[in-house]
Amino acid sequence: MVYIPVFAITNSNSFSNASPLDNTLNEANTSGRNNYSYGVKLAYQLDTKWELQSGVLVQNMNFQTTNITVNPGAIGTEIFKNKYLGKTEIPRGFVNIPSATAETPFALDSQSAAVPAQINESISFLEIPVEVAYTFLESSKFRSKIVTGFSSLILQQNNTNINAENISFSTENKSINSINFSGNIGLDFQYSINSQFELSINPMFKAQLNTFSKESVEFEPYTIGVYTGIIYKF
Repeated sequence: MVYIPVFAITNSNSFSNASPLDNTLNEANTSGRNNYSYGVKLAYQLDTKWELQSGVLVQNMNFQTTNITVNPGAIGTEIFKNKYLGKTEIPRGFVNIPSATAETPFALDSQSAAVPAQINESISFLEIPVEVAYTFLESSKFRSKIVTGFSSLILQQNNTNINAENISFSTENKSINSINFSGNIGLDFQYSINSQFELSINPMFKAQLNTFSKESVEFEPYTIGVYTGIIYKF
């Protein structure tokens, strides 16, 4: 059995050009931001080649949506004049993209002034991976493995902030499922420091399978990260 504290710099994005908030915002510009993951992993050696891995990690994801405007009139002039902080549902007619029409849920009221804005979404999961690793190259100091498996992801944090001049509107993304999964694949390069400690560098690709409700959004996120850790054998 080996114990591995790990830390990673990650970046999340999507296979689709959709919005993680609502399909009516698909024509806005949504991009992933750099973030981090950390936790501990445990590995059990099945034989000389195969290894079973699990653990507990925190996985953070951030997305930013630009090329939108907001309609202050949808939430009242008092909120527009004074910075608004709260957690509630987005009012109808509050968010707009250039191609939106009056029929869409977030369309701009043509009688109100548009204010440039951006949406920042911060999502955090408790990740429990179950993976197998196969050693395909080994020497006295180095070992290389291919790693594959899946993770269970339990939603911990779900914050959506819409920011514009004099406005800060906070809500939750109702489309995110509280429990979802990811398919994982990557490589693990290990360098032996001594008989008990090894350095691990583990680039991973994780495609999330059911993070968002398909009825609400078509966003299909994935995460790429390089996990580093110190392996302690006991």
